[in-house]
Amino acid sequence: IRVINAPTDSGYTMRLGPLCAAYRLYVDDRLLAANGKLSDDLTAPISAYRSQRVHFSTDKDSFDIILQTANQYDTRGLLQWPLVLEYYDAPGHTDDWESVIDYLMVGGLLTISILLLVFWLLVPGRTDLLLLGLFGFTTMMRVMIIQEVLIADLLPQMSLIRFSQMDYASGLLIQLLGPASIAAIYPRLLPRWFSPALLIYTLGLFLCVAAAPGVMQSDAGIVFDMLMALIVLVVIIALIRAVLENRPGSAALLILLSSVVVLFLFDVMADSSLAYQVLSGSGLVFGVIILVECVIIARNFKEAQQLELYALKEQIRPHFIHNALSAIISISRTDPDRSRQLLVNFSSYLRGHFDYTNIELITIEQELEMVKAYVALQQARFGDGFRVNYLIETDNFLIPPLTLQPLVENALTHGLRLQDSGTVAVYTQRSGDMVRIGVRDDGCGMDSQDSNLIRRGIGIANINRRLNNLYGSQLQFLSPPEGGCEVYLEIPYKEVDGHQSATG
Repeated sequence: IRVINAPTDSGYTMRLGPLCAAYRLYVDDRLLAANGKLSDDLTAPISAYRSQRVHFSTDKDSFDIILQTANQYDTRGLLQWPLVLEYYDAPGHTDDWESVIDYLMVGGLLTISILLLVFWLLVPGRTDLLLLGLFGFTTMMRVMIIQEVLIADLLPQMSLIRFSQMDYASGLLIQLLGPASIAAIYPRLLPRWFSPALLIYTLGLFLCVAAAPGVMQSDAGIVFDMLMALIVLVVIIALIRAVLENRPGSAALLILLSSVVVLFLFDVMADSSLAYQVLSGSGLVFGVIILVECVIIARNFKEAQQLELYALKEQIRPHFIHNALSAIISISRTDPDRSRQLLVNFSSYLRGHFDYTNIELITIEQELEMVKAYVALQQARFGDGFRVNYLIETDNFLIPPLTLQPLVENALTHGLRLQDSGTVAVYTQRSGDMVRIGVRDDGCGMDSQDSNLIRRGIGIANINRRLNNLYGSQLQFLSPPEGGCEVYLEIPYKEVDGHQSATG
């Protein structure tokens, strides 16, 4: 390349692409840069191959740039990455900033991927967490490969052919996991054949690349590109439906995926490589897609918790309401004052179930108010044969709503079912940063069959799911040989401030 009429008062920067070829770069007769050896084959280690940005200056207004290259990757003899010559008034630090961005991208994707996979282990059955975690990890690997972040440092003896295979494999996995993660978030919007077809497509492409690494530069590569375009089209149609149904995050995903399509269409029409450089080079678009999907999953998880709590509150059995009202009516004939108090208790009980629909935590006082209202209604119905004691050592903390009342109900229903009288104790105990809240009775106790039956009950199962989601804990059951039963939970002590105490 001959450069003419060049300014003599500026320096120059030559950018050379990564890992695409062995080369030697000269300006006139001066060697400026070398990458690998011209005699290397594909077994050469990748540590000898790095992208470079060479700074040089000259006092001539014309000079020759000579590039000797032996490109092992492309059998057509074409360079996969362009050579870019720039001039500057003073040396800049673009390299440093690009490296910082690359490392931040890799670190961010690794952190997100690990968190998603950990959450998947903690919440079994969440395929969306698994697929998105793998998608994030694969995208991170892709950025490391294309941008040469840490790869040569971690695996310096990896050969160029192994690196090439890793390059292809990461690209294939992104094509599989990207649409699959979206399908997992909106499962009912995509046809049933979509996931199997996506898997077959990826396996077919993988086998073709493994058998003939140059397949993507052949006509077969065009066929696979067309199939991938069909897959993306199906996903876009599903996202359009999601937008019309006001699904959270669907508009952002639709815009991002449509941008990818526009980039590829531009590449096809303009014979450009813009899409490849934007998507494979920086990983930025995929990183944003992963973040959007994380937000969608978090929002769906939050909504699921709210729906679960709502469903729990809707489980007030009609016969309980009927029996409570019947008891109040019966007592009103002989003791009007007590019936009025029972109506207040009944109102408190219902308010506790319906007022906290959108509240994650309430004060222990509010929870105890529901418990006392429930106990008063049960005593009005069955008499004063049982007694409930409240051993509250600390009463200034927050607790998930509808946690104690189902435990007291179980104690009365199961623990004292074979007795004419008995005692139930509701207690709180603080120990450091944790607080224990429990219910124990002096009833008949329970054997393993009773324990399994109670644990599978709707109320207990709901409490356990909410405790697991909030704290990663479960209810604990104790049944000593001498009889009785104790159920307790331990949660972090979260003190009530003035606003929470007043409003819940």
